Amino acid sequence: RLPLDETNRTRVLGSLKQCYWMKKSDKSCITLFEYLSEVADYVPKWHGERHCLIMDDENWYRRNHRNNENGKYTHHAERIARIHKFCAKRTPIYYNKQMHDAPLLHFHSHFKDTRLLLHFYAFVHFTNPKVGNYYKRLVRDRVRYTDEIFCAAGKIVKSLLVESSSLDGGAKGAMTPSENGDVGRAVNDGYFAMHIRRGDFQWPKMRISAEEWFENTRSWLVPGQLLYIATDETNRTWFEPLTKRYQARFLDDYTELAGLPDLDPNYVGMIDQVVASRSKVFVGTYFSSFSAFIGRMRAYHGLSGKKMYYSHPDYWNETHSWGEKI
Repeated sequence: RLPLDETNRTRVLGSLKQCYWMKKSDKSCITLFEYLSEVADYVPKWHGERHCLIMDDENWYRRNHRNNENGKYTHHAERIARIHKFCAKRTPIYYNKQMHDAPLLHFHSHFKDTRLLLHFYAFVHFTNPKVGNYYKRLVRDRVRYTDEIFCAAGKIVKSLLVESSSLDGGAKGAMTPSENGDVGRAVNDGYFAMHIRRGDFQWPKMRISAEEWFENTRSWLVPGQLLYIATDETNRTWFEPLTKRYQARFLDDYTELAGLPDLDPNYVGMIDQVVASRSKVFVGTYFSSFSAFIGRMRAYHGLSGKKMYYSHPDYWNETHSWGEKI
């Protein structure tokens, strides 16, 4: 149901297709989220650092089979151990009939106390690996950015690949994209990319200087070659230690080519991610979910985790080997 008040109804309808993170805007995301919180049938108060969601067959199908001594559901010891390992210090929340039957479920995640600032595979745990793998593949194949984002990013990727092939005769093994715009076969050649997180990043240890970015990554990148930098830092002089050593490019260098003025401004970061994901070598900011998603997209493209690094020397090769499975 829509708000009865005409003003609020107009604001909610205006925010459905495109919204802005400003309370006073006629297309406010905040207004839309507050409305959804009011009308949703289930609004979980979960926090990514305090809770974990468990999808458990035994809990679902045998919810009436309890241990009389402690009132908890009966589980195999191995299953319990894996849940505890996944959740660590977080409280397990078991998916149940109330959540399942809710026609509208809204995640109230725009408040600090209910933030879910982590990847789905770090929050949701399936005790049945076959079911878990099915849904991970579903997310990989069906949960994606809109065509507008990929089309804009594709124009930038193509431009970078063409430019990289002309620098000093082109990077070793570089291929020029075909006339039909197919860049898939050229993705392992071409340009390097970085994601440099600045702004209000909550991990001060990762906020290193541009000179440190250069020194920490110089063994993985080739001086003089094309480097795409995805960043929230607006002061271009800050990047001088990098721009004087690489052919640096930023998203706003492609404003007209990608048609950015005609796109939803909320797409900017997502376009950056897609462009960075198609680089031959990527260096991210550790603890940044933005960098981590670029890494996940690279894996979806079939690129090796050994072609991704982190700028901080303590974590530089985190993606180069598999962690212990849960």
